[in-house]
Amino acid sequence: MRMRASVSAVLAGLLVVCAVCQGAQAQAIKLVTGNDYQPYSDQDLPYGGLGTMIVKAVFENMQQPTEIIFDDWEKGYKGVLDGRYIATFPYIQTTEREKEMLYSLPLFVVRPTVFSRADSLNVYAEVGDLQGRTMCRPTNWAVDKYLAEWVTAGKIRIADAPSVPDCFRMLSAGQVDFVSVDRLLGAITAKVVNPTPGWIRQGQLVKLGNPNYLIVAKSNKNGPALIEAFNRSMGQLTERGVIGELVKRFFALSNR
Repeated sequence: MRMRASVSAVLAGLLVVCAVCQGAQAQAIKLVTGNDYQPYSDQDLPYGGLGTMIVKAVFENMQQPTEIIFDDWEKGYKGVLDGRYIATFPYIQTTEREKEMLYSLPLFVVRPTVFSRADSLNVYAEVGDLQGRTMCRPTNWAVDKYLAEWVTAGKIRIADAPSVPDCFRMLSAGQVDFVSVDRLLGAITAKVVNPTPGWIRQGQLVKLGNPNYLIVAKSNKNGPALIEAFNRSMGQLTERGVIGELVKRFFALSNR
């Protein structure tokens, strides 16, 4: 993982960390996440992304060493189910996942935004305007809740692509009508895929947000205790203003 500074260094002065721990040092637990979810998770982002930074900070506050692996999203998810990894992040909550996963407190909330070509005659001011259009969805991604019923009813067509950048390449090529992803993720990806100024149009059709979580397999007998400890630690950092400070520092560094 390429990082400009360690999370431990950023936390210095924000957290009170004991210098001497009693007994043997805790064994590092393996966590898994994936790439191309800017600015939240990508191995080439500072700290591995904002979500990775937050998760690392929460575990450090628990004095629990971690090893964070960047892998294919589907393989990582399956790796948690079969016990190769203790937890994965960041994921939104779905009915299917609720059957097999436990959820932490929200790490952050993303705002679903519709991205379309600026030169298109189709203007999307409300969800109904998307009827009859084709949306690109990254493989294995859940459809945003505000679109799920429309997709299920066949009123919005789905074109799958391997990744978010691939969806924006399809959008740039005119192969799909729109992409629905987080505002920050979409804005960053659109600029990388096509640097032409003003080629993209964006709009938030709903006010709701999608919380993203750390998740642990229900089959893990230690899962409930881990989630409880993680939530307690995150609550401490939030109350002390550490999470907010980390977010500010992340974007300050990312925008240099």
